Amino acid sequence: EERRLPECMVLGLSLPALRAFAAEQRIDARAQTHEVQSLLRKLADGEKSCYAEAHFLDRLRQPREAATAASLGVPRVGRATHLVVHAHSRPFVKLLEALENYTEMHVLDASATFFWVDCFCVRTHDAQDVAKLMGEITRQIGLVALVFDPWNRPVCLRRTWCLYELAHARANGAKVHLATSRSGARELRLEAFKQDIAAVRTAFLDGIDVRNSSASLETEKRMLLDLIRANNPSRQVPGDDAFERLNGEVRAAVRAAFDLHLTHLSSFVHSTATGQAADSKPALVSHASSSALAEIEREVERRMSIHG
Repeated sequence: EERRLPECMVLGLSLPALRAFAAEQRIDARAQTHEVQSLLRKLADGEKSCYAEAHFLDRLRQPREAATAASLGVPRVGRATHLVVHAHSRPFVKLLEALENYTEMHVLDASATFFWVDCFCVRTHDAQDVAKLMGEITRQIGLVALVFDPWNRPVCLRRTWCLYELAHARANGAKVHLATSRSGARELRLEAFKQDIAAVRTAFLDGIDVRNSSASLETEKRMLLDLIRANNPSRQVPGDDAFERLNGEVRAAVRAAFDLHLTHLSSFVHSTATGQAADSKPALVSHASSSALAEIEREVERRMSIHG
């Protein structure tokens, strides 16, 4: 049975809304996401609501026309369709680039795609509640966009919150897809033709260890490790075994997402080269493309069950 979550915990922002925020606040290309988070807290100025609530929730409850900003042409906020796993220590502009490329690769409708980005969608004092409910949040959203930045040394895989979110996504049946910038996607595709792509993948997978991960606040890392010890996302496992179980879950999810991304990237580049992408409607994924992706995902899930 689906547990009812507070509305604020499953809100997401559209990509045009995120772009508009960056433009309105004149976010520098070098500004890291944790700096944007600090800015958001200043803008909240003691308000109990998160950015999504404070700026857009009233419009969401009004008719669709009123919820749509004329300058954007699409709703700014809606029920989240993708939970974004990303590192706060990377540039915010790089995060937007990855989400833009992800939207294009998956031929998503901008008017119906809403990204759950923690610093925009989590109330300042709700970190512990969100951590405890992360399993249900990932289950209800159902899709995770894992931002690989840089693609060959993804910082997210060394961050405690990111590993925690990925473990819950895996345990609760949410699909994990990679998101890379266009330049990252190009580099990844070129590297995929070399024999050492497997070595690159093995290197970042072997480096996954929640015990050696980092968090912006040491208190939050301790909180997450305590939650992992007390209740592993997949099963009750005591002590350090709980950390090893989580590491294994995350490696399986990332391995599958990485392999799926390589296949999808090749298909996307081929369709673009043959002109298929230009002819497709941006709001819809073609039935053939959707079926092919579903077939690939079934194969990846089969491999996950073997490796898991």
